Amino acid sequence: MFQLAYLAYRAGRPPPRSRARSRPDTSGGCAPKMGGPARRKAASAIILMMALVANGCAAQRTIVENSGARAVPTDHAFVSLGPGGPAVLSVIQSDYANATRQTIALATRGKTPGENQLRVDVLGVKNENVALDSSLPDLPLKEAELAAEAQDALPDASLRVSNRYLQNRYGPFGYIVGKTAQSDTCVYAWQRLATPDTKISLINSRNAISIRLRLCDSVASEAALAATMMNLNVNIALSSGSWTPEPRELSSDVGAVNAPTAPPQIAIAAANPLPPLPARAAPPLRARQARRARQPEPAPPAGSVVQPPTSNGVVVPAPPLAALDAPLPAAATPPPAQISVPPPPQEPRR
Repeated sequence: MFQLAYLAYRAGRPPPRSRARSRPDTSGGCAPKMGGPARRKAASAIILMMALVANGCAAQRTIVENSGARAVPTDHAFVSLGPGGPAVLSVIQSDYANATRQTIALATRGKTPGENQLRVDVLGVKNENVALDSSLPDLPLKEAELAAEAQDALPDASLRVSNRYLQNRYGPFGYIVGKTAQSDTCVYAWQRLATPDTKISLINSRNAISIRLRLCDSVASEAALAATMMNLNVNIALSSGSWTPEPRELSSDVGAVNAPTAPPQIAIAAANPLPPLPARAAPPLRARQARRARQPEPAPPAGSVVQPPTSNGVVVPAPPLAALDAPLPAAATPPPAQISVPPPPQEPRR
């Protein structure tokens, strides 16, 4: 390298005076002189560039880390499921031009193929040294797309969308539940946290967290699996702004006198709490005539005696009738009658 630099230095120096003298040109003196200042400068620049290229090729190379997926410590997870939830096995983080994604592998006790995992996308951030065409879309939640995601995560499960309304500390969330061929109960839950519209401005852009949970277990019930989202914790914060809207202050009417407060359906019903019953339609003429017709009295059953009413209103029941096939009782022999003969009358004595 030093030799090349010395040659370049020598190429730019003017020749000695003894050599600068030349013989007169016999052809007329119009031929250009060889080795002029411009040509010598160009040669110097070329040689210098070659020296620099040779120095760069000889320099020691270093390893450049890939800006794509990489493993991070488990305590750097963006989201956790709180105490009692499945253990975190690993965290893989991937950077995009507008987002950062973490795939959090969770422990499993089920037999269904695949792994339990949390997928967390933090949208609206800027990552350096990432290609601009590698970005994640920030899409709102749609039931059809969520059902397709759940079916991809649980291909052999019979799934149904839960109609229960559930809400954790960050807002509402939903889930799809199903039973796999391995008799595991699985849920696919989702939640999206975004900057409120009132907080968006020229200096504060929209940020969002998109959360997906795939969880299968052979022992836990649907309620137990869905309850893991109730203990969700977001472990990161924005440099400015927040993920969720600020809590609303209680109205001054709460607990005040002469300030009735009730849900809308009750407030509407309070205006007319007991409305009159609707008028019943009159029955048709034929139905009224048939109702007025006197029904025949039912005949008394066989073997019964009807007692006519007495004048004083007291009814004496009839003695029970003996059965037709019952034997007649033996006639009781009356005791012999005793005949008493009165004595004859006595004549008076004279």
